[in-house]
Amino acid sequence: MTSKKLFATYFIFFIFIYIMYLAFYYPQITTEPVEYPETRQLYDYRGVTHTHSSLSSGSGNIDDIAAAAQAAELDFIYITDLNDFDRSSKNKEGVYGNLLLFVAGEYTYLDSKFLNYHNTTNEHLSSVGRIQLGFSELLEQKNRPLDKGIFVLSHPLKPGYKWDGNIPEGMDGIEVINLKSQWQQWWEASKTSFLFTSLLYPINGRLAFIRLLQRPIKNIRLWDQ
Repeated sequence: MTSKKLFATYFIFFIFIYIMYLAFYYPQITTEPVEYPETRQLYDYRGVTHTHSSLSSGSGNIDDIAAAAQAAELDFIYITDLNDFDRSSKNKEGVYGNLLLFVAGEYTYLDSKFLNYHNTTNEHLSSVGRIQLGFSELLEQKNRPLDKGIFVLSHPLKPGYKWDGNIPEGMDGIEVINLKSQWQQWWEASKTSFLFTSLLYPINGRLAFIRLLQRPIKNIRLWDQ
């Protein structure tokens, strides 16, 4: 066997061993195990609070999304289609096995976007113009009517949607982690590392996902203002 063939054989063997290692590697997010007291007043629920269906910019219908959420063993999921003025999918809200599915919405306000959860009236969502006027008033009200729901700033630092100015009193929260924004930031920071992570995903999805996550320091700092 020539030296080139021997080198190629060892190289392929090394790659195979490395792929097997990655496939079975289970990364820990925390360095120490989390211990819970015997009596707890807090409970952990797994869910997704920002999801688009095929009614806006997503690729799957709500039934497909519900099935995927059940397969992922989520406890709840919110459908937040973009600028869905009439909430046409509201009839899909309900219980799917062990999954709670809520229908909310994401709306364009000024140069930013807001998630509006648990509103029982759509008066402030009837059109693009009404949203601009309604959100301007509602976000300045610390104690607004409960039927208008909860307002959360989405993509707070994403170019094109970045929030400028002070945090209004009526803003109930901000989106700390958005996976789409995370991978876009990773792509801009290091395309080589991003491509490696993409190749890693079919082998070890958990490890690939953790590689994409970054501490949302800037997002939290914005909320602390």
